[in-house]
Amino acid sequence: MEGLAQRLIRRLSGRRRFDPSNSLGSRVRPQVQPEGEFPVKGFPDGRYFANLGELAKNYGGTSSVVFHRSKTFVEQTGHPVDILTFGHLRDYDSLTEEMLADGRFVPGMRFRNMWAELSVMHPAEAGTVRRECPDFSPLDDSTASEVVRGRGVPLRKFRKRGSTVNLQIDMCRADGSVIVSDRRDLTTSTGKSRHSLILCDTKSRPVKEFGSIVELRNYWLDSVVGDDLAFLFSDTFGIAGFTHQYKRNNVVLVQTFHNNHLRHGTKGQIGYTQDRYLPFLDNIDDFDATVVLTTRQKHDLDALMGPSPQRWVVPNSRTVGGSDGGSRDRTRGMCVGRLVAGKQIDHAIHAVVAANERLEAPIHLDIYGEGTARSAIEQTIADIGTTDISLIGHDPTAADRFASASFSLLTSRSEAMPLVLAESMSRGCIPIAYDIAYGPGEIITDGIDGFLVEPDDVAALTDTIVKLQTMDDADLESLRRAARKRAHDFSDAAVAEKWGEVLRETLAHRREPEELAVSECETSLEASDHSLVFSASFNTSRLVHALRAHLVLRSRSEPVLTRLECAIDSVEADRYTVSTVIGEDRISWVNRGIIDAHLEVHDESGRAARRLPAPLRFRDGEKISYSDFTVYATKHGSLSFKHK
Repeated sequence: MEGLAQRLIRRLSGRRRFDPSNSLGSRVRPQVQPEGEFPVKGFPDGRYFANLGELAKNYGGTSSVVFHRSKTFVEQTGHPVDILTFGHLRDYDSLTEEMLADGRFVPGMRFRNMWAELSVMHPAEAGTVRRECPDFSPLDDSTASEVVRGRGVPLRKFRKRGSTVNLQIDMCRADGSVIVSDRRDLTTSTGKSRHSLILCDTKSRPVKEFGSIVELRNYWLDSVVGDDLAFLFSDTFGIAGFTHQYKRNNVVLVQTFHNNHLRHGTKGQIGYTQDRYLPFLDNIDDFDATVVLTTRQKHDLDALMGPSPQRWVVPNSRTVGGSDGGSRDRTRGMCVGRLVAGKQIDHAIHAVVAANERLEAPIHLDIYGEGTARSAIEQTIADIGTTDISLIGHDPTAADRFASASFSLLTSRSEAMPLVLAESMSRGCIPIAYDIAYGPGEIITDGIDGFLVEPDDVAALTDTIVKLQTMDDADLESLRRAARKRAHDFSDAAVAEKWGEVLRETLAHRREPEELAVSECETSLEASDHSLVFSASFNTSRLVHALRAHLVLRSRSEPVLTRLECAIDSVEADRYTVSTVIGEDRISWVNRGIIDAHLEVHDESGRAARRLPAPLRFRDGEKISYSDFTVYATKHGSLSFKHK
């Protein structure tokens, strides 16, 4: 029987790789290049989209990573990439032209913006019947509290309660006609608040009503994606919070993970300051593929959320093989990155100053970058009174400077995948980095192509700098050759090959989305030494292919989330029994609040989640103590853990 992947691939056979005519208002269209001119072969045919949401102010961080990956896909595989945005503050057509002109984009890349395309999606054609919307009440000069003009959406009208609460926002074209009227002051027949977003044609006549911004976004995404096979990449946690709901037979959802998801210094704790990760982690298995940057992070993510065949490791790439200088100053080092507290640039400064007290020929450190910690760094340099440190600021050519420097320093508290190391190594500049999670230990082989130092150990960092400066020329050149060789493992071509493998495997094992539900659930819970043995029996609404089950522990008020993989103990018809062990380490670090227990059951076609009922004896009033928690049944009979 022909599977989903085969049907979609057959649908694409005989076509050009991408029909760029499916555009509503974008002046700059991707250029499709002929097959056979690209280094990476076998990349899945289909349409490629990066769902970015909104750009950072300086287009840095995740935005720059998305740009580079998209550029790599175009140049290495010949597949154009549309970068999708939902923001209303920029003119994205003009920004596409600007980035094509300065080289950040190449032909085959463009922005597509929801508001720009919604504004022309429904022309006001003569004789067209438009729907009646009783909630539609566009703002005018007498009802608008505030009017704001901008470059993206030309006109925004606000109706407010007081100065801060928006009751209605009308997104308008330059001529004042309404694109979308967003009302937030409505109620249902039972008195509950409700949301109404009304999309209009070019004469402000209602076309369609939506109950949430997610519904409106999905409506636009449907118009963008069409019916062909499409790969939709999500790169931020905010976007992941709604992208996981965009389930279409022809769309492969790929979520990439660019940040450390754990609290600093821990192995299994999300942390009280990282609640922005929860919308993604809570729905991680709704994505067809989840991609992290390092093997160590995948290991930690599997330990926290339970293993999954849908998780992959693909590092970010860089264009490597730049000039090796020809004139290299052995006494010059570099730090390149954002000047923020987490980069701990002061560690690099103190280490260089301390090393110079031990070296005959003093070294000089150039620091490239801008950020909120700049003034503090300037003060550190001034307090020390050294002239051996230069604060250069932002320089778009900073990576090329590695070719004339001898070493680079990375002293961050945490990273996801610091590709500045690969940029340094590709130019023969020897990296010295804290061995933090994640990244440095998977790029550098200590003593072979660079050096790893225990995190936050400034004395060890100083010793390593001195060691490097006192090495003989032959050993130093051996390090440089090995560094250049290692950097090629992170080249655009090498990483594009890895992406091709991930996407082919994901497509081959993907099934059509199919609803799944769990019913008639019964549980048991038994205490043993430093653990709780949990089991559950339940029915499923359909045949489940390769069932996986997890016990999910989620806090009501804190960013606490962990999943424990369950063993499948028995299967009788459509009734399953599963079990797992809750170790103290899973919850002992949580120091407040209530944790609720949930069951997740999933296969390649869908996922079901439900609140777990407490064991019958708990519902009869029994409670037990475990770690610092009381395990009990709520008033609705559900299983919960309350911190004492």
